[in-house]
Amino acid sequence: MRLQAVVCVQTRPAMAPRVADVAERFPELTLVIDHLGRFDPMEAASRPAFQAILGLSKHARVHLKLSGLFHLTQRAYPYVDTHRHVARAVEAFGAARVLWGSDFPNCLPEDAGYAGQLRLVREDLPDLTTAQREQILGSTASRVFGLA
Repeated sequence: MRLQAVVCVQTRPAMAPRVADVAERFPELTLVIDHLGRFDPMEAASRPAFQAILGLSKHARVHLKLSGLFHLTQRAYPYVDTHRHVARAVEAFGAARVLWGSDFPNCLPEDAGYAGQLRLVREDLPDLTTAQREQILGSTASRVFGLA
């Protein structure tokens, strides 16, 4: 019997080669990288560290979770210093491989709370289409976790 597991990974860009190794060794395993790989928003989206996370998109079963941007930002909500990185991630992986997470219980009111984290994807990320928002907010997770 094969296990249809989904493994959520807390990692940083420096660990991308290890994630790639797991993806190559276990091609049927679905991986979800939390917090978009915990990139540094002070570093340009074109820099090698973030590119290492984007490079994982070549593995069809690696996904990114759009969560906890308030951990990564240098600015107040809506975390505009992260928007460029989110756009690049969606471009690299496609919205069908990006899923939203609230980062509960860490989504505190001073960080715009749960409602703000949801509103971020629904309204505030300027580069997302309506179809991409729908995928990120629901259909991707439904498919990945077998809820559909």
